[in-house]
Amino acid sequence: MNIKSMTGFGKYNLLSDDMEVTITIRTINSKYCDISLKTPRTLQDNDLKYRKIIQDKLKRGKVDVRIELELKKTERLPELNTDLLKKYKELMYTLKSEANISSEVQLQDYLKLPDLISFKYDETATEHIEPIIEESLLKAIDDINIMRVSEGNILIADVINRLDKIAELTLNIEGSKEDVYQLWMDRLKSKMDMFKLENISEDRIIQEAVIHSEKADITEEIVRIHSHITQFKNIIETEEEVGKKLDFLTIELNREFNTIASKSTKSSIITFVIDAKSQIDKVKEQIQNLI
Repeated sequence: MNIKSMTGFGKYNLLSDDMEVTITIRTINSKYCDISLKTPRTLQDNDLKYRKIIQDKLKRGKVDVRIELELKKTERLPELNTDLLKKYKELMYTLKSEANISSEVQLQDYLKLPDLISFKYDETATEHIEPIIEESLLKAIDDINIMRVSEGNILIADVINRLDKIAELTLNIEGSKEDVYQLWMDRLKSKMDMFKLENISEDRIIQEAVIHSEKADITEEIVRIHSHITQFKNIIETEEEVGKKLDFLTIELNREFNTIASKSTKSSIITFVIDAKSQIDKVKEQIQNLI
């Protein structure tokens, strides 16, 4: 069983003579896979590739990924903006002429001008980094998935425990359900006595009792509840991405218990239904955290 929670934290750090890479991943609940990715400028061309890796591996949740890279060697090269230099030269000569300045423009005067020299990343110096980043990302994902599996196991253990309680309450309902046919026979005969109705045949009474008892019978609902619980456990045992399927089954369980409550008249059955629906609500809360 490898069911995962959507909540977790993972981190991977690589330190070498050339660089230090730190990748941190945090995940919380979300209906979809919502990825927030922060990468250094030198790696931003690979964002789409990183996002696909993250989505394929983490599946669901609000995912916050931060990739930090520190290169130990120079990674930027200076670059002269020659077009801007020409404009600055023209401005300098115009300024000298207009202000009647006789001194010559010196090199240090140009070096003080903004944006004349920029620094361009040396792409050839960082080509070998990308495979290392990808491998580090996968290791950080492995780390968070260990935590997600651990948390998922805790949640599933609680879900199974509550399913067993629901099954027990269903057996209690089954043991408490009325003999609805006899119940309606007694009711109809009581009304006949109350209103002194002596001209109604026994066959008519039996027919009415059968109609009412069929409407009030909860056998089908009980059978479906046991079937849903079996499906629940089969999904847990055989699948990894269970959240959406189990959420649907909680809706079906709720529907069956609501039907039982609407058909039943015994207070003990209503109490069992309320207890079962309380357990279903808690199961639903837990599976909202599962992938």
